[in-house]
Amino acid sequence: MLTEGVHSLVDSGNQLLLLYGQARAKKPADAVHPFGYGRELYFWAFVVAILIFAVGAGVSIYEGWLHIRQPEPLRDPAVNYIVFGIAFLLEGTSWTIAVREFGHKRGLSSWWHEQRYYSNFSPRLDHGDMAVLKVQHWLQATGATDARLARLAEISGLEERTLLRRFIKVTGLTSINYCQRLRVANAQELRRSSVLPIDRIAWDVGYADTSSFRKLFVRIVGLTPGEYRLRFRGR
Repeated sequence: MLTEGVHSLVDSGNQLLLLYGQARAKKPADAVHPFGYGRELYFWAFVVAILIFAVGAGVSIYEGWLHIRQPEPLRDPAVNYIVFGIAFLLEGTSWTIAVREFGHKRGLSSWWHEQRYYSNFSPRLDHGDMAVLKVQHWLQATGATDARLARLAEISGLEERTLLRRFIKVTGLTSINYCQRLRVANAQELRRSSVLPIDRIAWDVGYADTSSFRKLFVRIVGLTPGEYRLRFRGR
């Protein structure tokens, strides 16, 4: 029962931390954070995850080990069943509300399809090809604003055809597709954490033609830029 009590305490504290993170994320942009404080929510969600596994699981493991070493006979299970019943009702209510809210946000999308809206482009960096890795780091640092194969070959020190072949082998993408996904990932971050209009974001990530960028965004993300912002910022 001590373990169940600690879990409930951790869950309650986690909700307070998430509310604090939401409040921080709504702060307007300033000179220190020109793109806003949207990332605060992700930080506090990470803290919540750490607390759930570190504190909750830690106490559970300790209690399990303690009762294996010093077992006690079960005297009156009624109290245990009452505690579990109350916990089931409270946790079940929270779960039902969360599922209902998530269903409202996802609309007609499937559960699996919805999850891809929350994932950003995460390129492979553990392949060991130093020439390609050098290009990847350069693209990351520059926002992939210059995607010309000739420029990438110059950065890598390889011939264009050799670079393209090795690039596709280790990343699974052509250099053009890789740069497009990297730019869209940067645009996703700006849509989540700032109030910049889409034409400004398109320009910042390297697209002068907003219409073409919108089509690319929809093809990769599955949502229009406006729909994407509504899902993550509720605006």
